[in-house]
Amino acid sequence: MESEHLVRLTLKDGTHIDFHRDDDKTVRVCREDHCVILPKASGMLTTELFALLEPLGDVLLEEEDQDGK
Repeated sequence: MESEHLVRLTLKDGTHIDFHRDDDKTVRVCREDHCVILPKASGMLTTELFALLEPLGDVLLEEEDQDGK
């Protein structure tokens, strides 16, 4: 099963929250070794959950992560 990394949110304490989407449209929102699994989550639900968590930290975009910035 392939997983697409959507975005990483870096929290003020230095930990990360990662959003992933699997081939079957399951969205996983993970922090350290804990994940919330949203089967067949819509884009709207994923966006709303991200908007809820975004004020807690800084967004690290995929391009920045790959370039090492």
